[in-house]
Amino acid sequence: MMNIERVVLRFQQAVEVVNADSPGGNAVHLADDDTLEPLRAEFGDRIPEEITQFFSHIRSVELPGAWKGYTIGPPEWIAEVHRSGRPAYVRQGGKTHEVMIVASNGAGVLYALELPYDGPVWVLPHSTIEDGVYDADTPEALVYRPVGESFGYFVEQIATYALVREDIDLFDPYKLRW
Repeated sequence: MMNIERVVLRFQQAVEVVNADSPGGNAVHLADDDTLEPLRAEFGDRIPEEITQFFSHIRSVELPGAWKGYTIGPPEWIAEVHRSGRPAYVRQGGKTHEVMIVASNGAGVLYALELPYDGPVWVLPHSTIEDGVYDADTPEALVYRPVGESFGYFVEQIATYALVREDIDLFDPYKLRW
């Protein structure tokens, strides 16, 4: 389980650090009483626990000054992406899974959780989306893979690496780590 107080603090500190180098647009927007409503309306009881925990405290994180830029949330965007099928499902190896897109980077790469699990975060590089289904079996999706063991791990790493101004984007699907 993520330490949400630490995550909030790290993102707030990261925004200050990133703004010092790349001012403008970097922000943490804290949650209010109805922040979770769009997620509840779209996903019902299929919302993973760490998603509920995060968006109960943080409405969104915008870090356009970090790497290619990262945006986590807001819940309205997450619900709209799912509702409009951009995508709502991932197909790989003949199996189709419902997903919740939780973040994107400035290059249009998406990051997803398979519903309803508190499992790994998957990176979705550019690929075909047809009828709401992301096709992970295309050559463009060759680097589709888990990039974090959990949503908590994913957000903690983004906050920490932005805070220390690490040059390497851990979750860029086109840069393999050794």
